[in-house]
Amino acid sequence: MPITGYQIRAARSLVGIEQVALAEKAGVSANTIRNMEAFGAERVKVRTDTLDAVTDALKQAGVIFVDEGPSEGGPGVRISMLAKAYADGKEAHAKDPLKGQRTNPYVGQQSLSDEFYRGFQDAAKSV
Repeated sequence: MPITGYQIRAARSLVGIEQVALAEKAGVSANTIRNMEAFGAERVKVRTDTLDAVTDALKQAGVIFVDEGPSEGGPGVRISMLAKAYADGKEAHAKDPLKGQRTNPYVGQQSLSDEFYRGFQDAAKSV
């Protein structure tokens, strides 16, 4: 599936990870991430293994890439149900590879993943 620069940027924003942290997880340089995002609405044109490394790191963080498909919305990203696995007590199957590297601007420097999963756990207890 073709990936756009906007999808990379949106995926990174969705899970609250900086370019440098994503680059480290993917095993590429931060400049590579910047260059990929600079493609904007255009398809990212880099080596296949580089694109795979970056998208794999984002997928491990819980991102799902959405193809253009039959909807009018076009390509995009969304977050997976990884948090639901935490709420269901399946932590062994849902490890957070980026724990502590994501921050939520609305809660200061607290890990977005901790806050996100805690909300799901609280909701599951009240059911």
